[in-house]
Amino acid sequence: MAPHPASPLKLPPVFSFLVIALLSLGSYVNTLGNGFVFDDRVVIQENQNLRSLSGLAGLWVTPYWSGEGRSNRLYRPVTILSFALNYAAGGGAPWTFHLVNLLLHTLVCMTLMALLTRLFGWGFLPLAGAALFCVHPLLSEAVAGVVGRAEILSALFILSALLLDRFPAGSSRRRNAVFAGSAVLFFLAILAKENALAYPGLVLLTDQLMGRPEGTQRRLRVTELVILVAIAGVYLLLRARVLGVLMEPGAIPPIDNPLAHVPATRRVVTALFLTCRYLGLFVFPAKLSADYSAPQIVPVNGVSDPGAVLGVAVIATLAFLG
Repeated sequence: MAPHPASPLKLPPVFSFLVIALLSLGSYVNTLGNGFVFDDRVVIQENQNLRSLSGLAGLWVTPYWSGEGRSNRLYRPVTILSFALNYAAGGGAPWTFHLVNLLLHTLVCMTLMALLTRLFGWGFLPLAGAALFCVHPLLSEAVAGVVGRAEILSALFILSALLLDRFPAGSSRRRNAVFAGSAVLFFLAILAKENALAYPGLVLLTDQLMGRPEGTQRRLRVTELVILVAIAGVYLLLRARVLGVLMEPGAIPPIDNPLAHVPATRRVVTALFLTCRYLGLFVFPAKLSADYSAPQIVPVNGVSDPGAVLGVAVIATLAFLG
Protein backbone atom coordinates (compact mmCIF):
# COMPACT_ATOMS: atom_id res chain seq x y z
CA MET A 1 0.00 0.00 0.00
CA ALA A 2 1.32 3.45 -0.88
CA PRO A 3 2.01 5.92 1.94
CA HIS A 4 -0.91 8.07 3.05
CA PRO A 5 -1.09 11.39 1.15
CA ALA A 6 0.60 14.29 2.86
CA SER A 7 -1.53 16.44 5.14
CA PRO A 8 -2.58 19.91 3.88
CA LEU A 9 -0.01 21.64 6.10
CA LYS A 10 3.30 20.87 4.44
CA LEU A 11 6.50 21.44 6.36
CA PRO A 12 10.04 21.31 4.97
CA PRO A 13 11.73 18.02 5.98
CA VAL A 14 14.81 19.79 7.33
CA PHE A 15 12.63 22.04 9.50
CA SER A 16 10.69 19.08 10.90
CA PHE A 17 13.79 17.10 11.83
CA LEU A 18 15.41 20.20 13.34
CA VAL A 19 12.37 20.78 15.56
CA ILE A 20 12.45 17.18 16.75
CA ALA A 21 16.18 17.32 17.50
CA LEU A 22 15.85 20.56 19.47
CA LEU A 23 12.89 19.26 21.45
CA SER A 24 14.71 16.07 22.37
CA LEU A 25 17.97 17.74 23.31
CA GLY A 26 16.27 20.56 25.16
CA SER A 27 14.08 18.22 27.21
CA TYR A 28 16.94 16.12 28.58
CA VAL A 29 20.09 18.25 28.45
CA ASN A 30 19.76 18.66 32.23
CA THR A 31 20.50 14.94 32.68
CA LEU A 32 24.16 15.50 31.77
CA GLY A 33 24.89 16.53 35.35
CA ASN A 34 23.36 13.39 36.85
CA GLY A 35 25.33 10.56 38.40
CA PHE A 36 24.64 6.83 38.54
CA VAL A 37 21.45 5.75 40.32
CA PHE A 38 19.63 2.51 41.13
CA ASP A 39 20.64 -0.28 38.71
CA ASP A 40 23.29 1.95 37.07
CA ARG A 41 25.60 1.21 39.97
CA VAL A 42 25.40 -2.57 39.64
CA VAL A 43 25.34 -2.81 35.85
CA ILE A 44 28.04 -0.19 35.20
CA GLN A 45 30.00 0.92 38.24
CA GLU A 46 30.42 -2.51 39.82
CA ASN A 47 30.72 -4.49 36.58
CA GLN A 48 34.35 -5.46 36.08
CA ASN A 49 33.56 -6.81 32.59
CA LEU A 50 33.34 -3.24 31.31
CA ARG A 51 36.81 -2.19 32.39
CA SER A 52 38.73 -3.45 29.34
CA LEU A 53 37.98 -3.67 25.64
CA SER A 54 39.90 -6.93 25.52
CA GLY A 55 36.83 -8.71 26.86
CA LEU A 56 34.34 -7.41 24.30
CA ALA A 57 33.89 -10.82 22.66
CA GLY A 58 33.04 -12.37 26.01
CA LEU A 59 30.18 -9.90 26.56
CA TRP A 60 28.17 -11.73 23.89
CA VAL A 61 28.00 -14.77 26.17
CA THR A 62 27.73 -12.96 29.51
CA PRO A 63 24.49 -12.41 31.47
CA TYR A 64 23.29 -8.84 31.92
CA TRP A 65 23.36 -9.15 35.71
CA SER A 66 26.90 -10.45 35.78
CA GLY A 67 28.00 -11.69 39.17
CA GLU A 68 24.56 -11.57 40.76
CA GLY A 69 23.88 -15.29 40.56
CA ARG A 70 20.87 -16.81 38.84
CA SER A 71 18.20 -14.52 40.27
CA ASN A 72 16.87 -11.86 37.89
CA ARG A 73 19.41 -12.73 35.20
CA LEU A 74 18.86 -11.23 31.77
CA TYR A 75 20.59 -11.47 28.41
CA ARG A 76 21.21 -8.08 26.74
CA PRO A 77 24.64 -8.24 25.08
CA VAL A 78 24.16 -5.27 22.73
CA THR A 79 23.31 -2.99 25.66
CA ILE A 80 26.25 -4.22 27.73
CA LEU A 81 28.55 -3.84 24.71
CA SER A 82 27.45 -0.20 24.38
CA PHE A 83 28.29 0.36 28.06
CA ALA A 84 31.74 -1.15 27.58
CA LEU A 85 32.50 1.10 24.61
CA ASN A 86 31.09 4.05 26.54
CA TYR A 87 33.32 3.24 29.51
CA ALA A 88 36.39 3.02 27.30
CA ALA A 89 35.65 6.35 25.60
CA GLY A 90 34.72 8.30 28.73
CA GLY A 91 36.70 6.65 31.48
CA GLY A 92 33.57 5.76 33.42
CA ALA A 93 32.45 9.39 33.90
CA PRO A 94 28.66 9.43 34.41
CA TRP A 95 28.10 12.42 32.14
CA THR A 96 29.47 10.52 29.15
CA PHE A 97 26.86 7.78 29.64
CA HIS A 98 24.10 10.36 29.97
CA LEU A 99 25.32 12.13 26.84
CA VAL A 100 25.11 8.91 24.82
CA ASN A 101 21.61 8.27 26.16
CA LEU A 102 20.58 11.79 25.16
CA LEU A 103 21.98 11.45 21.64
CA LEU A 104 20.43 8.00 21.19
CA HIS A 105 17.04 9.28 22.35
CA THR A 106 17.28 12.11 19.84
CA LEU A 107 18.09 9.59 17.12
CA VAL A 108 15.08 7.49 18.16
CA CYS A 109 12.79 10.53 17.94
CA MET A 110 14.09 11.41 14.48
CA THR A 111 13.67 7.80 13.33
CA LEU A 112 10.09 7.85 14.58
CA MET A 113 9.58 11.06 12.65
CA ALA A 114 10.87 9.36 9.50
CA LEU A 115 8.62 6.33 10.07
CA LEU A 116 5.49 8.43 10.62
CA THR A 117 6.34 10.40 7.52
CA ARG A 118 6.72 7.16 5.58
CA LEU A 119 3.27 6.06 6.76
CA PHE A 120 1.36 9.34 6.57
CA GLY A 121 3.36 11.65 4.31
CA TRP A 122 5.07 14.93 5.14
CA GLY A 123 2.99 17.26 7.26
CA PHE A 124 1.88 18.26 10.72
CA LEU A 125 0.72 14.82 11.89
CA PRO A 126 4.16 13.10 11.87
CA LEU A 127 5.75 16.17 13.44
CA ALA A 128 3.16 16.30 16.20
CA GLY A 129 3.45 12.58 16.93
CA ALA A 130 7.24 12.62 17.08
CA ALA A 131 7.23 15.82 19.15
CA LEU A 132 4.89 14.26 21.71
CA PHE A 133 7.15 11.22 21.88
CA CYS A 134 10.16 13.51 22.44
CA VAL A 135 8.78 15.25 25.49
CA HIS A 136 6.35 12.75 27.03
CA PRO A 137 7.24 12.30 30.72
CA LEU A 138 6.76 8.52 30.58
CA LEU A 139 10.03 8.31 28.63
CA SER A 140 12.06 10.18 31.23
CA GLU A 141 13.15 7.06 33.12
CA ALA A 142 14.57 5.46 29.99
CA VAL A 143 16.59 8.57 29.13
CA ALA A 144 17.59 9.84 32.57
CA GLY A 145 18.62 6.46 33.98
CA VAL A 146 21.66 5.07 32.19
CA VAL A 147 20.39 1.48 32.20
CA GLY A 148 17.35 2.81 30.36
CA ARG A 149 19.59 2.60 27.31
CA ALA A 150 18.27 -0.93 26.84
CA GLU A 151 14.86 0.55 26.00
CA ILE A 152 16.38 3.28 23.84
CA LEU A 153 18.51 0.89 21.78
CA SER A 154 15.66 -1.57 21.41
CA ALA A 155 13.31 1.20 20.24
CA LEU A 156 15.92 2.54 17.82
CA PHE A 157 16.45 -0.85 16.17
CA ILE A 158 12.73 -1.68 16.07
CA LEU A 159 11.71 1.66 14.55
CA SER A 160 14.57 1.43 12.04
CA ALA A 161 13.52 -2.12 11.12
CA LEU A 162 9.91 -1.08 10.60
CA LEU A 163 10.97 2.00 8.60
CA LEU A 164 13.13 -0.13 6.32
CA ASP A 165 10.42 -2.75 6.03
CA ARG A 166 7.87 -0.21 4.75
CA PHE A 167 9.87 0.80 1.68
CA PRO A 168 8.31 -0.31 -1.66
CA ALA A 169 9.55 -3.64 -2.93
CA GLY A 170 10.47 -2.46 -6.45
CA SER A 171 11.92 -5.85 -7.40
CA SER A 172 12.20 -9.21 -5.66
CA ARG A 173 15.94 -8.71 -5.20
CA ARG A 174 15.41 -5.30 -3.63
CA ARG A 175 12.66 -6.62 -1.39
CA ASN A 176 14.89 -9.46 -0.18
CA ALA A 177 17.66 -6.98 0.62
CA VAL A 178 15.25 -4.68 2.46
CA PHE A 179 13.82 -7.54 4.50
CA ALA A 180 17.29 -8.88 5.31
CA GLY A 181 18.25 -5.48 6.69
CA SER A 182 15.10 -5.20 8.79
CA ALA A 183 15.59 -8.76 10.08
CA VAL A 184 19.13 -7.93 11.24
CA LEU A 185 17.83 -4.82 13.00
CA PHE A 186 15.15 -6.95 14.68
CA PHE A 187 17.78 -9.35 15.99
CA LEU A 188 19.88 -6.47 17.35
CA ALA A 189 16.76 -5.07 19.01
CA ILE A 190 16.13 -8.32 20.88
CA LEU A 191 19.77 -8.45 21.95
CA ALA A 192 19.35 -4.94 23.38
CA LYS A 193 16.18 -5.80 25.31
CA GLU A 194 13.89 -8.79 25.13
CA ASN A 195 10.63 -6.83 24.76
CA ALA A 196 11.57 -6.39 21.07
CA LEU A 197 10.22 -9.93 20.61
CA ALA A 198 6.92 -8.16 19.95
CA TYR A 199 8.21 -6.94 16.56
CA PRO A 200 6.50 -9.63 14.41
CA GLY A 201 3.21 -8.64 16.02
CA LEU A 202 3.96 -4.99 15.31
CA VAL A 203 4.58 -5.85 11.65
CA LEU A 204 1.24 -7.67 11.48
CA LEU A 205 -0.56 -4.75 13.13
CA THR A 206 1.01 -2.23 10.75
CA ASP A 207 0.02 -4.38 7.78
CA GLN A 208 -3.52 -4.57 9.12
CA LEU A 209 -3.80 -0.80 9.51
CA MET A 210 -1.76 0.41 6.52
CA GLY A 211 -1.67 -2.58 4.18
CA ARG A 212 1.40 -4.57 3.20
CA PRO A 213 4.44 -2.68 1.88
CA GLU A 214 3.98 -1.73 -1.75
CA GLY A 215 4.73 -4.62 -4.09
CA THR A 216 4.92 -7.26 -1.33
CA GLN A 217 2.73 -10.28 -2.09
CA ARG A 218 0.83 -12.11 0.62
CA ARG A 219 2.79 -15.36 0.21
CA LEU A 220 6.09 -13.50 0.51
CA ARG A 221 4.84 -11.65 3.58
CA VAL A 222 3.91 -14.91 5.29
CA THR A 223 7.40 -16.25 4.56
CA GLU A 224 8.95 -13.11 6.04
CA LEU A 225 6.89 -13.44 9.21
CA VAL A 226 7.93 -17.06 9.58
CA ILE A 227 11.58 -15.98 9.30
CA LEU A 228 11.04 -13.31 11.97
CA VAL A 229 9.57 -15.93 14.31
CA ALA A 230 12.56 -18.18 13.57
CA ILE A 231 14.91 -15.32 14.49
CA ALA A 232 13.06 -14.97 17.77
CA GLY A 233 13.56 -18.69 18.32
CA VAL A 234 17.30 -18.36 17.68
CA TYR A 235 17.46 -15.61 20.29
CA LEU A 236 15.63 -17.77 22.85
CA LEU A 237 18.02 -20.66 22.24
CA LEU A 238 21.00 -18.35 22.62
CA ARG A 239 19.52 -16.89 25.77
CA ALA A 240 19.00 -20.36 27.22
CA ARG A 241 22.56 -21.31 26.30
CA VAL A 242 24.06 -18.28 28.05
CA LEU A 243 21.82 -18.22 31.12
CA GLY A 244 21.48 -21.96 31.52
CA VAL A 245 17.68 -21.76 31.42
CA LEU A 246 15.13 -20.20 29.08
CA MET A 247 12.94 -18.75 31.81
CA GLU A 248 14.17 -19.16 35.33
CA PRO A 249 11.36 -20.24 37.68
CA GLY A 250 11.08 -18.05 40.70
CA ALA A 251 13.07 -15.18 39.19
CA ILE A 252 10.93 -12.92 41.40
CA PRO A 253 10.89 -14.45 44.89
CA PRO A 254 7.35 -15.00 46.27
CA ILE A 255 8.12 -12.63 49.13
CA ASP A 256 8.62 -9.83 46.56
CA ASN A 257 5.74 -10.85 44.31
CA PRO A 258 2.32 -9.67 45.57
CA LEU A 259 0.56 -11.92 43.03
CA ALA A 260 2.41 -15.12 43.94
CA HIS A 261 -0.44 -16.55 46.04
CA VAL A 262 -3.37 -14.68 44.49
CA PRO A 263 -6.08 -16.73 42.74
CA ALA A 264 -6.15 -16.67 38.94
CA THR A 265 -9.31 -14.55 38.78
CA ARG A 266 -7.78 -11.79 40.87
CA ARG A 267 -4.63 -11.92 38.76
CA VAL A 268 -6.64 -11.37 35.58
CA VAL A 269 -8.67 -8.46 36.95
CA THR A 270 -5.51 -6.94 38.44
CA ALA A 271 -3.89 -7.09 35.01
CA LEU A 272 -6.93 -5.39 33.48
CA PHE A 273 -6.78 -2.64 36.07
CA LEU A 274 -3.05 -2.13 35.54
CA THR A 275 -3.59 -1.94 31.77
CA CYS A 276 -6.16 0.77 32.35
CA ARG A 277 -3.86 2.57 34.77
CA TYR A 278 -0.90 2.60 32.41
CA LEU A 279 -3.01 3.69 29.45
CA GLY A 280 -4.23 6.53 31.63
CA LEU A 281 -0.67 7.61 32.32
CA PHE A 282 -0.14 8.13 28.60
CA VAL A 283 -3.05 10.57 28.53
CA PHE A 284 -2.61 12.21 31.93
CA PRO A 285 0.91 11.57 33.33
CA ALA A 286 0.37 13.64 36.46
CA LYS A 287 1.74 11.17 39.00
CA LEU A 288 4.69 9.05 37.89
CA SER A 289 7.03 6.76 39.80
CA ALA A 290 10.62 5.64 39.39
CA ASP A 291 9.59 2.12 40.39
CA TYR A 292 6.93 0.03 38.65
CA SER A 293 8.31 -3.32 39.78
CA ALA A 294 6.23 -6.19 41.15
CA PRO A 295 6.27 -5.05 44.81
CA GLN A 296 4.48 -1.85 43.75
CA ILE A 297 1.47 -3.79 42.45
CA VAL A 298 -1.56 -3.85 44.74
CA PRO A 299 -3.95 -6.70 43.79
CA VAL A 300 -7.57 -5.70 43.31
CA ASN A 301 -10.09 -7.32 45.66
CA GLY A 302 -12.12 -9.08 42.99
CA VAL A 303 -14.33 -8.63 39.94
CA SER A 304 -16.48 -6.11 41.83
CA ASP A 305 -13.52 -3.90 42.73
CA PRO A 306 -13.88 -0.44 41.12
CA GLY A 307 -10.43 -0.83 39.57
CA ALA A 308 -11.41 -4.13 37.97
CA VAL A 309 -14.69 -2.74 36.65
CA LEU A 310 -12.86 0.24 35.15
CA GLY A 311 -10.23 -2.01 33.59
CA VAL A 312 -12.82 -4.31 32.01
CA ALA A 313 -14.79 -1.31 30.71
CA VAL A 314 -11.74 0.27 29.07
CA ILE A 315 -10.52 -2.98 27.49
CA ALA A 316 -14.02 -3.74 26.19
CA THR A 317 -14.30 -0.24 24.72
CA LEU A 318 -10.92 -0.53 22.98
CA ALA A 319 -11.86 -3.95 21.61
CA PHE A 320 -15.16 -2.58 20.29
CA LEU A 321 -13.51 0.41 18.64
CA GLY A 322 -10.82 -1.86 17.14
